[in-house]
Amino acid sequence: MSRTVVITGAGSGIGAGIARAFAKSGDRVYGCDVSRDRIEQICAELGESVTPVVLDVSDEEAVRRAIRDADEQTGRLDVLVSNAGVGDGWPAFVDVTTELWRRVLDINLSGAFYAGREAARIMVPRGEGRIVNIASISTFSARPNGVPYTVSKAGMLGLTQRMAFELGPHGITVNAILPGAITTGIMGNTLEVLGDAYPKDAEVVEDTDEEMRYLVPTGRAGSVEEVAATAVFLASAAASYINGVMLPVDGGLLAA
Repeated sequence: MSRTVVITGAGSGIGAGIARAFAKSGDRVYGCDVSRDRIEQICAELGESVTPVVLDVSDEEAVRRAIRDADEQTGRLDVLVSNAGVGDGWPAFVDVTTELWRRVLDINLSGAFYAGREAARIMVPRGEGRIVNIASISTFSARPNGVPYTVSKAGMLGLTQRMAFELGPHGITVNAILPGAITTGIMGNTLEVLGDAYPKDAEVVEDTDEEMRYLVPTGRAGSVEEVAATAVFLASAAASYINGVMLPVDGGLLAA
């Protein structure tokens, strides 16, 4: 029987890759994204196995409805992947505005909390489920990003571990993936979502191939497919005894 999988931020980048991977595995995917155009394009590509859901994860009630709808329409909720996120434009600490701080944390951290809490309310009485949070190497390293993004992803550590501790006895595993240098379109989406909150003098920071060879032990950037394969594994029966793990998919960047 196919599983029901809810994925936030599924309209592009890592989220779209995860949606493709679960759809290929034969699962019923509810792809959620703040952009109607992006998520409908992904659904057109993947066909009837993916249902498009327009969702702003910073809207608590909208998140509740989206997850409840997926469960009610299919009669089950097996997997939640909380992937929705934005960057912050790398502002200097003294230049971080309150608006930028709130927007980034509302989307990146509160969105994962809202989704995880609602999924748990459905999964706990049934005694099974898989939750995968998409964090970042910024969970453990302050170097790659600005303060709001770094704090939002560091918060994923506590959120994931506490969820794993409380939900594990109910047959639910909760783990996080920490992508490193992955080729995505996050900056374009960030500009669209944050609008005026995005720093006007933000510097575009891009790692060169030479920097990748120097910084990353594998000598290259990663792909969304490599992150997606990890999400599918963590949601599988093969990972049933993996719980509360922060798993880097970074080519060894954190170890270097």
